[in-house]
Amino acid sequence: MGRAISERKSELLDAARDLIFSEGAGRFTMRRLAQRVGITEGAVYRHFASKEELLLALLARLFDRMRRGFAALARHAAPAPVRLRTLGRLHLALLLESRINPALLLSDAIDPEQASLRQVLARQLEFFRRLIGGIIRQGMREGSLSATLDAEAAVRCVLGLLQGAVIRWTIAGGAVGLRAQVDRSLCLLLAGFGAKPPFGQPLPLSSFGPSATERAAGGSMVARLPPSRGRRRGKKP
Repeated sequence: MGRAISERKSELLDAARDLIFSEGAGRFTMRRLAQRVGITEGAVYRHFASKEELLLALLARLFDRMRRGFAALARHAAPAPVRLRTLGRLHLALLLESRINPALLLSDAIDPEQASLRQVLARQLEFFRRLIGGIIRQGMREGSLSATLDAEAAVRCVLGLLQGAVIRWTIAGGAVGLRAQVDRSLCLLLAGFGAKPPFGQPLPLSSFGPSATERAAGGSMVARLPPSRGRRRGKKP
């Protein structure tokens, strides 16, 4: 019984992810999810009490995977410039492989009735900020980055670059060539951070997740997203 419930929840999360990916977060409703899976809307609510609870479960699944991969990267012995370049690729690869872009949920996160969603996104951002800061400060200590670097400003630069890449992925509806663009931009940042080229090649992504992650980050990166749509008034959540 418990296994059947777990499998149904996983099926609903997969279907919700695919709906948001293909149609945009603004059109996602529990009713559309029920239609997609072929069950009643009431059956969906037996597994998830609200749309917010379902979205939280979807993000938890994504962020757990990201945290494990990023934590392994932070512990790696490679120089800071190499790890930062790898981080850029890993971030994109995990988002593309999971087929969920957290930025698409921001319209829900600003809803006063969905404060928990906003808190989860804020905690993930803080985790990411601390992790990048740790890599940068280690680089300052080891001499691969300038010892006089403003670490907090450097963290904001890296975060802005990665968040900007995700926004481009969303607006463009595809990710062709995005990995190369992010890597070139990171190399420019590293030069500004006092790193001496060549910066070293990024690490294999398979070291921080399944081999499928490496394939997802391949040269073409063809995963596509629909244009983000605003919330529709009057829609049943």
